Amino acid sequence: MIKTVLFDLDGTLLNTIDDLADAGNWVCTQNGWPTFTVEQFKHMVGNGIPKLVERFSPEDARSQEQLAATLAQFSARYDAHKEDKTAPYPGIPELLAAIRGGHPAGKRHPVRGVFQQGRRFLWKDHRPLFRYWAL
Repeated sequence: MIKTVLFDLDGTLLNTIDDLADAGNWVCTQNGWPTFTVEQFKHMVGNGIPKLVERFSPEDARSQEQLAATLAQFSARYDAHKEDKTAPYPGIPELLAAIRGGHPAGKRHPVRGVFQQGRRFLWKDHRPLFRYWAL
């Protein structure tokens, strides 16, 4: 019997790439830097938001101070727009319902999300997706 199932949230259950790319390109535009396609951003994600910021920042804008300022700029923009396009991937709500199958209603279920970078904000607006989770 499976007792626990772990999922990563960003890019696994929820498609967040468009909001990440939009925020990154907004920062690039504000700073007069080149922008990138969503496809290019797909190759930049992984290893957290600070690493994403480093990857889209030009080489001459990667001092510790500059990266900290760019991270703050990105975080403010992303926080304000992180739910504009983010949505569950097709089939994810059904998958979670199937995993829950047979579990007694009203009892805590051992399914947990692995939330990176304090991303619990996604829980609030995607509550229907996570109705089977005990977070």
